[in-house]
Amino acid sequence: MKKRYKFLVFLIISPIVIVGVMSVNQVFTKNKGQSVSRGTRANGSLENGWLIPYSGKNFNYFSYISYFLMENGYVHHKVYHAVVDSYAALEKSQPEKHFTIMECSDKNGGPVWFHKTHRNGTSIDFMSPKIKNGKVYKDLDNWGLFHYVLEFDTEGKLQKKYPYTDFIHPQIGKSVSNYLDPEVEIDFETMAQHILALDDACKKNGIRISKVILMIELKKKLFATPSGKKVLARGIPFATKLPDAVNRMHEDHYHIDFRLND
Repeated sequence: MKKRYKFLVFLIISPIVIVGVMSVNQVFTKNKGQSVSRGTRANGSLENGWLIPYSGKNFNYFSYISYFLMENGYVHHKVYHAVVDSYAALEKSQPEKHFTIMECSDKNGGPVWFHKTHRNGTSIDFMSPKIKNGKVYKDLDNWGLFHYVLEFDTEGKLQKKYPYTDFIHPQIGKSVSNYLDPEVEIDFETMAQHILALDDACKKNGIRISKVILMIELKKKLFATPSGKKVLARGIPFATKLPDAVNRMHEDHYHIDFRLND
């Protein structure tokens, strides 16, 4: 009986210890010095990347696994400052809003799972903010990596389906879809406010937004909002054509590439 008890304790404690050890780098990371981004977003590397904060007063990183275990929260130091400064500005102008950062780059750059780019610290995915009946909706923001496979239609409304687990068993997707509310939709005004704040912060830090990737069909909804019209007037570059598979994957989040003016 004692042996079984010890074995059970071992099974419970071992994963916790392993996760703790794997998280050490992020827990004790201190951002200092300058970063060097080499190559391109699709074939590059990152030296002395800065770790994005896991959370702040009005923002948080979307996944413990991505941040602490996969080490995908790193960016070039200038991108870091632009992101942090943009949230500081939004805290004053939009104190009731909350924002979520998704995947950035690996600590040393290079390939990032499920991404063709994000390889040199100059690309970040940002979660699309959501509303329900005109009010801020955050119930899906803690889905972590599973948030990437939520589906929204071309009007920005959440679809009550979750087909990406069908290869395991169709019942899984049906069960998950029970938690999806079709009254939830993308908050395009808040998205535009964030892009404007980020554009301002980039200029302050000597860099610029080189491209925003958002599902092509959703750009019309974004540009129709008051802040979206300002985004359009500034001429912030957006992707104008995307492969179908890429296009369909950029509604639950928007991808932003930054250009370093070194």
